[in-house]
Amino acid sequence: MAWDEQELLPKLREQFGAFSPALVLAHEWGHAIQARVGYETYQTVYMEQQADCFAGAWTAHVANGDSSLHLDSEDLDTALAGLLQLRDPSGTDGGQDGAHGNGFDRVRAFQDGFEGGAQTCADYQEDAPPVTEAGYTSQADYMNGGDMSLADVLPALSCGRNTLGNYPRLLAALPQGGLVAKTGTLVQTDGGVVALAGWIASEGGDVVFCLAAPRNGARMDAARRAQSRWLLDLAPGWSVTPAACGPSDLYSYTDAAVAAVPPTLPGQGPAGGGGSPIP
Repeated sequence: MAWDEQELLPKLREQFGAFSPALVLAHEWGHAIQARVGYETYQTVYMEQQADCFAGAWTAHVANGDSSLHLDSEDLDTALAGLLQLRDPSGTDGGQDGAHGNGFDRVRAFQDGFEGGAQTCADYQEDAPPVTEAGYTSQADYMNGGDMSLADVLPALSCGRNTLGNYPRLLAALPQGGLVAKTGTLVQTDGGVVALAGWIASEGGDVVFCLAAPRNGARMDAARRAQSRWLLDLAPGWSVTPAACGPSDLYSYTDAAVAAVPPTLPGQGPAGGGGSPIP
């Protein structure tokens, strides 16, 4: 097994913390395991995915206190940022030689190992995970880096109502298509973060918002209710309007139409400059 102690590992440590080099070495030990058991595949991306999985299994071993090393949630977050730094460039075809996977692929494989252990990684040999990275299919893809415009993303979310099951008040109060949003929770980061981000169609222009409530791991439902109240208190002043759920040409969205959340927010105002909507 070989590694770069002059350039790569020192830079990773400097940028992403002391555990980041350990995570890289755990990935390389994953390859050593593959060599021992004779695992071979016709695409290198599956070799790399399994190595990421083994790195996740070892990290869980450390996190559970079964090692002389120490790992807390902040160490893990920064180390995973280092793993994302080593993702394949946008436009890489997962089938090409040397492919490691995009950010989604690499984190998914790591999470498989972290949650399922080494046996889950061993099972990759018979049941390899799907790889999401793909090469560019057009010049337009290449020019925009493979990114969808928000005008294309919104219809793809089907107005996002199926992502808001934990926000029944919002679904009941706002018109169909008037709210497109995505939820997220980080259980171990900053005491538990409940996030809600999205877009609201209004007569005065479109509003983009992001509400993040840290230190609410023990009361996520209460945090979601508070976020709902905050949006619904502001919604009357925005005159939320329905929007069609369908092809992107049904949306009037343009970058210029995105309005910042008005500065005259309630005292809690998480979207206007940090802070939590929880009293």
